Amino acid sequence: ATLKRFFKEATRIRLEPANAKMSPIFVKNVRIQGKVVGLIRRYGRN
Repeated sequence: ATLKRFFKEATRIRLEPANAKMSPIFVKNVRIQGKVVGLIRRYGRN
C-alpha cells in the first residue's frame, strides 16, 4: 500500500502518490479506507 492524495477533476479522480517517483492513477470511482493523521519518524539508532 502507498499513501496517495486525491483530487476531484471534471470527470475523474486523480490519485497522486506521496512518492514523486511514482505516477498518478486516474479513476472514476474510489473508496477511501483510511486517513493519515500523524507520522512518527525515528532517526539514528533504535
